Amino acid sequence: HELAVAGLICSTRWRQTEEIDWVSGRGRSYVVRGFRRLHGDVGATFTLLAVGGAATGIQTRGLKWDLDSGILEPGSTLGVSNVLVAPVVEVRVESGTALAVFPSG
Repeated sequence: HELAVAGLICSTRWRQTEEIDWVSGRGRSYVVRGFRRLHGDVGATFTLLAVGGAATGIQTRGLKWDLDSGILEPGSTLGVSNVLVAPVVEVRVESGTALAVFPSG
């Protein structure tokens, strides 16, 4: 069910919705199209996934392993299990859709 919800909230059906946030029993997730500023605890785990196709021009700030003009492909592990080094993470996606995930626990 969670995969279906992730696919739905990242679908082109909602591309005109500026910010979509999702809270589940497994964590918090945020749809990123364009730019998002997200808040979390320093040391928290953070994952960034491409959904519905490649997400290009990825730039992140505030993570242990920041990306600069990176490309995320669906199924890639490049954005998995990063760590916050600042209480604010900035994520920019030039084209496509990414799902930013703060897993629980």
